[in-house]
Amino acid sequence: MKDLKKIHLFLGLDISHFQNDIDWNDIKEDGVNFVYIKASEGAHFKDPKFKKNHDAAINNCIYRGAYHFYETGIDPEQQAQNFLTVVGELVSGDLPPVLDLEQGGIKASVTKKTYQKHTLKWLTTVEEKLGVTPIIYCDPSFGDAYLNHPDFAKYKLWIAEYTKKSPKIPETWKNKGWTI
Repeated sequence: MKDLKKIHLFLGLDISHFQNDIDWNDIKEDGVNFVYIKASEGAHFKDPKFKKNHDAAINNCIYRGAYHFYETGIDPEQQAQNFLTVVGELVSGDLPPVLDLEQGGIKASVTKKTYQKHTLKWLTTVEEKLGVTPIIYCDPSFGDAYLNHPDFAKYKLWIAEYTKKSPKIPETWKNKGWTI
């Protein structure tokens, strides 16, 4: 286990159209170092605030990245293309893309094997197009339930565990730990 005294903490936010208009001065005054901005969901939803938020982050000299909320029952290549259409090309200061994997994204019945295959397809498609390895966002129980295929270990982990100083790490990342 890492000694918490040696971990450098950076403050970041996850933002989307749900936050409406953002006061970027407040974000900077609060010491936020980076934001992840929702770009897309499924095969068709494009966050209407993505471009505005991305441009504002650039103008305010804040590192930023884009994320996609993954849904079952929809072709993973169509979902990847939706994300890539919104994001376009990465520019200086952009962080690696994130794939948001949550129980709420299980919209259609799916086997674990199919879920893993399709999720890996999204990840490899985006990596090939953008030239950077995406990050996986999930909570510990979802990671253990759906992401136990060894191929997921190549991706960095953004762990959704906000109540503990030392989060529980899904088995797949037990030797690597979390990044965010």
